[in-house]
Amino acid sequence: MLRMVQLALVLGLVSMTLGGVARAADPLTLEQTLAASASTPAQHQALAAFYAGKAEESKKEAANHRAMGLAYSGRKDMANMREHCDKLASLQDDIAKQYAALAEMEQAAAK
Repeated sequence: MLRMVQLALVLGLVSMTLGGVARAADPLTLEQTLAASASTPAQHQALAAFYAGKAEESKKEAANHRAMGLAYSGRKDMANMREHCDKLASLQDDIAKQYAALAEMEQAAAK
């Protein structure tokens, strides 16, 4: 029994350590670094393409949430789920607009 507890503790420590390493290489940190250091037209163009891609991803998420909302249509016991999905879709639309605006700004900076 003691061996199992020791093994569980070791596995827990290893997973916590690896989790910390994974968070240290978070893509958002890389995105922030690239945005802060972009100085050439090519770098701004790359960021514009990245943000345009993020805008498209958010549009797809919005469409997915709308489709999920439709799946709840007509179910009185799940009416609040339709509202939930519609709200998430609206938020994703807003996020897509923000990423598209960032893409336009980076495109302008590339000129």
